[in-house]
Amino acid sequence: MLEPYRKKNRPMRKQSDQGLDDKRYELLRKFVQALSDLDSSTLQEDFDLTSVMILEIYELLPVYFLEGAAISIPLPTYGAAGDLIPLMTTYDYGDGDIAVECYLLGDGEPSEAILHVHFEKGNLIYGFINS
Repeated sequence: MLEPYRKKNRPMRKQSDQGLDDKRYELLRKFVQALSDLDSSTLQEDFDLTSVMILEIYELLPVYFLEGAAISIPLPTYGAAGDLIPLMTTYDYGDGDIAVECYLLGDGEPSEAILHVHFEKGNLIYGFINS
């Protein structure tokens, strides 16, 4: 398995209360839609994933989702503040970059799959998927 991307010498500073802005949310939505559609071209061209990374993701998806399931992310307003487990958590690096942990939805329902990405200079950088 590929080693998860980690920002060297930059520990996460704190959990952010602000969530994602519209631009980052839309980029995350587009990334997950490409995963759901098995759209290798978009994953390579728009998100700089290698064919090896894409293959690894494609092999992992059936662990969490039934074949043909529509994979998506929760709406920014999904769930109340009192939820036991937030479906999307953001972490602030303190320099404008953020990390996101997001439960992926399968056919609109939360799954065990958690997507880890971060945004650096406005770009989405894939980390890994786990549970």
